[in-house]
Amino acid sequence: DRVTERETERGRPRKSIIVGTWEERGKEMSKEYGKNVRKAGIISSLLFLFLSFGRADIDGVELKSLEDLYIATSGDNWYTATNWLDGDPCSNNWYGVVCDRKGNNVIQLNLGVNNLDGVLPISLGLLSKIVQIEMHQNSIGGSLPDGLGNLRDLSVLRLFSNAIQGRIPDDFGKLQKLATLALAFNRITGPLPRVFENLTSLSEITLSNNIIIDVLPNELFELPALTRFDASSNEFFGGLPEAVSHATLLTNMDVSNNQLSGNLPEGLADCSDLEELLLSDNRLTGTIPEGVFGLSKLTTLIFSNNDLYGTLPMTIENATAMEEMNLSDNRFSGSLPSGIGNLASLRYLDLSRNYGISGDIPASLFSLGELVQVNLGSNNFSGTLPAHIPPSSPLSYFTADVNHCSGHVPVWICELISVNISNNDFRCPNPSCCDKFELFDCGRCSVVE
Repeated sequence: DRVTERETERGRPRKSIIVGTWEERGKEMSKEYGKNVRKAGIISSLLFLFLSFGRADIDGVELKSLEDLYIATSGDNWYTATNWLDGDPCSNNWYGVVCDRKGNNVIQLNLGVNNLDGVLPISLGLLSKIVQIEMHQNSIGGSLPDGLGNLRDLSVLRLFSNAIQGRIPDDFGKLQKLATLALAFNRITGPLPRVFENLTSLSEITLSNNIIIDVLPNELFELPALTRFDASSNEFFGGLPEAVSHATLLTNMDVSNNQLSGNLPEGLADCSDLEELLLSDNRLTGTIPEGVFGLSKLTTLIFSNNDLYGTLPMTIENATAMEEMNLSDNRFSGSLPSGIGNLASLRYLDLSRNYGISGDIPASLFSLGELVQVNLGSNNFSGTLPAHIPPSSPLSYFTADVNHCSGHVPVWICELISVNISNNDFRCPNPSCCDKFELFDCGRCSVVE
């Protein structure tokens, strides 16, 4: 029962591999196994410590802030609240919570459209490293807590479509990294805090559909990064600030449906990046600065329902990017420049209820390859409609009622979806479609001469 030495192929003796009885051999193997188990245990412990060193639990203050938010906004009724109040928010992946790499701090809260119902707790301002808060389209009420001004890294705050009331806190002036402020469709009142000059990173402001009573502060338009400003459907009064000329990066501006008055500032023409300019439903007066039509990127111009007057400038031909132009319900007069035919991208044109725009309707208007809808009603147009329009024309809706157009009604109107050319001086007979379609109103024609 002994294990003997073995010879090599060359006949030289080799050192014994294992010497001793099988019992002795088993004891040696057991000792070796024990050593390996102890080594494995040490390695596992070191690996656990290594992984634990790289990822710690969230700060206790921030944990309390999240718990407060859950309780204050009826978390049990949220649409989704996966893992909330269970363990660590970062390592346990609480729904909507995004943490930094180490798991120490919350950097995002994404709880939009999630049935949050209640108020924002003041402890929300203790999420010291948060960059983005998305709680839009919920039922959050109460006022904006003062503590939000402590969130020095906050870049995006979207709370639109809630029931938030009261003023915007003065301590918002400390949010120097804030780039997006979206508070539309709430019950926020004014006046606005005079702290916006500190928010040099702010590029997007949406305050529409609130009940803010204030003038538009100059400092809003002096923000160096401002690209979008929407304060529509509030109670802003006074004039458009002259400082609008400083908003050279502004692409979208909507202050429609307010109580604004006075003349349009010439500085609007300096906003060279403007794409949308919406000033409808105010009390603005005076003429449109000619330079506005020279803005090469302007696609949407809506000035309806004001008290603007004067003739439409010849520079209208320069608005080559224009897709929608609505100047209805004002007091414009004079002829419609034939240069309107240069607006190759124009899809919608509304000049109705000015009562003073006169002369022929330019034939070039009907050659525009994108034009879908035209409303020239309640003016003083005269002359005839063109006998033909291009077969490829997308024109579908045409209104020119209450004018002084004459001649015969052209047959091409029968290819449209809706027509109203009543109360003109067209001669009989009208095309047969005038009597067949509900959306066609050609009015009474005059007796053939």
